Amino acid sequence: MVNQPGEYDYIFQTKVDSWVSLSNFLYDFFTQKEIDALKLAEKTFKLEKRTIVFLSFENKFASLGGLAAVADHLPVWLLKSKENVLFFTPFHSKNNRMREAVKKGLLVPCFQNASFNLCNYSGILTCYKEVDSIVPSYYLKIRGRFFAGENPYGYVDKNELLVDSLAFSAAVPFALKKLGITNNLLFHAH
Repeated sequence: MVNQPGEYDYIFQTKVDSWVSLSNFLYDFFTQKEIDALKLAEKTFKLEKRTIVFLSFENKFASLGGLAAVADHLPVWLLKSKENVLFFTPFHSKNNRMREAVKKGLLVPCFQNASFNLCNYSGILTCYKEVDSIVPSYYLKIRGRFFAGENPYGYVDKNELLVDSLAFSAAVPFALKKLGITNNLLFHAH
């Protein structure tokens, strides 16, 4: 059974404003100017033109099991349900399968060595696109990050995993803008 476009739109229409406790916490993290900017952006969001940006720390090349399986199946299901979907994931630079994918031409660069900043974080980003994926899939390589090895979580210093996650979160909006994808985005993060 194939779903009709818009059949599940009500799921995407939950408003943060209706969650009083969540709304109150916004003031702990954002200034009034930033909250006003979020509310203004909400008015320009076109639900019927949405693109779901699916974020996953694991991918088909750097996989430990469950999360990679979800990342492999859910975006495809969303695409088959008539959603616009993009997949973004880290490029785990010390993972042999990822490096082999580049050598074999399965991952090709979209842009290379672009500087980006968010708050006090600065990074150098290269973005690869997977050439044979059903869902447009992008792998973000950040200089000096995602170096755990075959196990993407396998750092001795667990703070490195936190920095990887934060760097990835900072890089995704920059990569989207660099790729010309800037409007009506919903993020589905894992």
